[in-house]
Amino acid sequence: MPEDQRSQQHIEAAVFYCGVALLLLSIGLAIFIPNPTTYQLRIFTGLFAIAMGAFALRLTGMLTVRLTFGQKVLISATGALAVFVLVYFFIPKQ
Repeated sequence: MPEDQRSQQHIEAAVFYCGVALLLLSIGLAIFIPNPTTYQLRIFTGLFAIAMGAFALRLTGMLTVRLTFGQKVLISATGALAVFVLVYFFIPKQ
């Protein structure tokens, strides 16, 4: 196996495991802070979105998200970034 390919696999594995750790941290925060403030909720949402995007890096397949406002495309994303966009922008706010 070429060195570049092995290095890429190590980077992807590290990102995946960081995503799993952030996901577990998000679950722990949700358990220990049952009534978060609005600020804490935004932080938790961002943390959870980053965790899910990192977790989705190892998933196979393609996901494309295109958010539009009228005629303009505001956000266009594919893959792990699309998962981040879905989670961050579509988690219901309180």
